[in-house]
Amino acid sequence: MPNRNLILSLIALLAVQLGVWQWSLSYEHFLTLSGFLAINFMSITMLLAMRPKWLEFPLGGLDKQYHLHKWTGILGAIFALAHWLVEMGDDAFKALFGKDRSLREADFSGLLDNLQGMFEDWGEPGLYLLLGLVVITLIRWVPYRFWRYLHRVMPLIYLSLAAHSLLLAPLSWWQQPTGWLMALLIGAGSIASLQSLAGLIGK
Repeated sequence: MPNRNLILSLIALLAVQLGVWQWSLSYEHFLTLSGFLAINFMSITMLLAMRPKWLEFPLGGLDKQYHLHKWTGILGAIFALAHWLVEMGDDAFKALFGKDRSLREADFSGLLDNLQGMFEDWGEPGLYLLLGLVVITLIRWVPYRFWRYLHRVMPLIYLSLAAHSLLLAPLSWWQQPTGWLMALLIGAGSIASLQSLAGLIGK
């Protein structure tokens, strides 16, 4: 179970994200909010996975950093599942809260349109892989010598979901703190993912 300092850290991370959010009630609002929180917590998880030295002191050591990594990963998976559930229940959400065209995904053409379609389709299988790896990690049924190889797939899943988030985010976000924060976290998470794939964890 998370201790008090860990809970406060998670609340602080959530508060920063909600602090830049533009509040409203609509189907698109719930869909984009859940996706926003999911990719942000995944990005923080990837950054923490690199065991950055500069975070050890403020977090109280490497073990505390690991526990924060674990729980940001859990929250990322929970919000990703919520994102999928909102999309599956789109008719009910639209009937209850209506629609907000300002939060619709960006309309691209050419190569970006093809990439958007590809990564939109990847969102659901990416979620299944993410949830599967999180469950395997938590239940610890898989021996570590096998689990560590499975865990190396996580950066690839993250990078695909990061592309999904960037290409499907409303264009209006990039002129607001909402988009700036997400872009900053995805940038950090992407660099961490590439470092992980290159075998540079802890370096």
